Amino acid sequence: MGISDWSEEYGFSGSGPHIDSEPSPYSISLDFSQLDDAFEQIEYQVVFGILGALERSSKTRLRAEFDYIFGHFSTLLTHYRKLGLAHRAALLARNRVIPEVLAFENRSGVQVHKGALFYDAGLAHFLIGDMDRCSYLVAMANEEDFETAKRLCENSAVPSSVGWERRGMTPT
Repeated sequence: MGISDWSEEYGFSGSGPHIDSEPSPYSISLDFSQLDDAFEQIEYQVVFGILGALERSSKTRLRAEFDYIFGHFSTLLTHYRKLGLAHRAALLARNRVIPEVLAFENRSGVQVHKGALFYDAGLAHFLIGDMDRCSYLVAMANEEDFETAKRLCENSAVPSSVGWERRGMTPT
């Protein structure tokens, strides 16, 4: 069996409508500025969906609640990755979402759990090959988990040393 020409076997390479033929029933007429505007509208909805959810949130560091809120960005990243547009998600996280969330925290005086946001922003940067920002954001996600766990222990009725004493150890 010889090497097959995959373009003939799968119907690619000129088997579809030609540039000067009738428009495909599956196409739409859209110029690049309209396409960019459509992406910007979606990104606007994501940013303000997150900010609106933050305003309505319990304003605690409940991880599950904020993982859900920052799922708006996760969904966008998933779709952008499939479209080869992870760079847009990385820029959105870096230039809009993270600064807006930090501004919300400063304005409201409430620290929210941003682990999912930082992790997904790191993933977006990984997808575009920006390993420095990826590493930083994943480290920030880890720090968020640490801070949330620390605050849970501080607010718990059970002293953090319980369990250490039973093992004959003392916490350091």
